[in-house]
Amino acid sequence: MRRACWKGKRILAVDDEPDILETLEALLPMCVVVKASTADQARKLMDTQSFDIAILDIMGVDGYKLLELAKKKKSLPSCSRPML
Repeated sequence: MRRACWKGKRILAVDDEPDILETLEALLPMCVVVKASTADQARKLMDTQSFDIAILDIMGVDGYKLLELAKKKKSLPSCSRPML
């Protein structure tokens, strides 16, 4: 991975499993990883902050609904929505 292009990127990581959030943060030390463990926490963060990328759990925190919300709010660039 070319770390220089990731440096300083703001990532919203949403998962109900703490070990997944910790792993993502450890794998992305060059980024600012903002973590949420519930859909409500993620919604509040999207209301107050902007992100370059979102990594969303599709099961435990209803990532599909969060993705639709992010699209409506334009909280994320259109091409930066990976789902797990």
